[in-house]
Parts: sequence; structure tokens; C-alpha cells
Amino acid sequence: TTTITIGITMIAAIATWLITPAIDPNTGIPSSLVAAVTIGIGSGPETDGQVLVVNDLAGLTRREFKHNRRYGAVGAAMREAVAAYVQDVRAGAFPGPEHAFPMPPEELAAFKRMRP
Repeated sequence: TTTITIGITMIAAIATWLITPAIDPNTGIPSSLVAAVTIGIGSGPETDGQVLVVNDLAGLTRREFKHNRRYGAVGAAMREAVAAYVQDVRAGAFPGPEHAFPMPPEELAAFKRMRP
């Protein structure tokens, strides 16, 4: 009996499900050892389900992880969008009058009366 097996057995005794960190996928651990549902992250296909961090799978982060597969390039798209926004603000192209909410004349008059 290994420390991992003892730990998994103890957790499974009180858990309805168990998230497993990277364990050798060729061992069938821990799904075959516990009655709880196992969810893997880097544990291979031998678990009952899989989980990934949405920021990693969508490509929001630049860091690569062995257990992850990228399904998008959200981070690159966000960086491009923010760069375009900064450029427009610095150039005075944003915001324009169409992006502002006008103040009703009576509110403007009340505001001006409050100024010192």
C-alpha cells in the first residue's frame, strides 16, 4: 500500500467526487480504486471526467501546460483589441459624441449652480 493509495482511499471515503492531479495514466489510478467520481487534470483518460482551466484552454494565458490543449486564441484577440483601443484613445478617435450621454439642460444648470 502506497501513501497515494491510502490518501485516495481516505478522501474517497468522505467525498462524492475527487479531483485528481497528475498521476500516471497507465496505472488506472484512482478511478479503479475509489467509489467516488474522479475528475482528472493531467491524469490521463482513466478518470471519470476531465477538467481544464478555461483561461488556459481558450488561450487567454500565454503559458503552455503539458496537460492542456488550446481550443482558441482569446488572449491574442484581447491583446489586439486593447492595443487598438489605446491607439484610438491616444489619437482622439475614441470616444466620440456618439459614445457619450448628454446631460439634460436642467441637470446641467443645477450642476453649474453647485460649483463654487
